[in-house]
Amino acid sequence: MTLAKYVAAHAGGNHPHSGPFVETLITGLREAAQYAQNLHGTHIDFSELQFEIATEIENVLKKIQIVGNLEQHIADLY
Repeated sequence: MTLAKYVAAHAGGNHPHSGPFVETLITGLREAAQYAQNLHGTHIDFSELQFEIATEIENVLKKIQIVGNLEQHIADLY
């Protein structure tokens, strides 16, 4: 099964099943896969990858909280 057929079969919601949206998605997926392969070579340590993802999620959640606090502080000023 090609990636385009897989995406077409599994696209959900209001996402198109073909066309420019799908082509852009496929290009992004291929680029991400190539980046991961370049970064990790032929071996991926999934435990390390899981740790990295968890750390990045934690960082994003902290930043979201900081932005929320800042927005509240600004709203309180006005």
